[in-house]
Amino acid sequence: MLAKPLIDIAIMYESANSSKLIKSIISLGYEHIKISATSNRLYFVKRVNGNSLYHVHAYQEGNEHYYKQIAFRDILINNSNLAYEYIHIKNRLYTQYKDNREEYTARKSEFINSVLRNLLIKDS
Repeated sequence: MLAKPLIDIAIMYESANSSKLIKSIISLGYEHIKISATSNRLYFVKRVNGNSLYHVHAYQEGNEHYYKQIAFRDILINNSNLAYEYIHIKNRLYTQYKDNREEYTARKSEFINSVLRNLLIKDS
């Protein structure tokens, strides 16, 4: 699958250990990116030669967004047609919104959520 040179890592942690987790990940050379106070995750970036190459998304134990992220990954692994559709959508959105990360992410999320909704309908 074509992709930008980036590794996304999703982990789950116990909420009581968030300070310890933050310190541990920072000690590995990651930068803690503070997102909104209402966010459901901790976010870390590791840069190599100024380029953002590793992203860690840390979710509190039991967070549904973690499970959705893993489910979407598994869907792409098992459905090459959908994976290529996702690549084309991401490329189009990047071209269209390369200077507007928030809009790029929102539009990409629309596709992801649609795929996940279809999965839920099929499993019902």
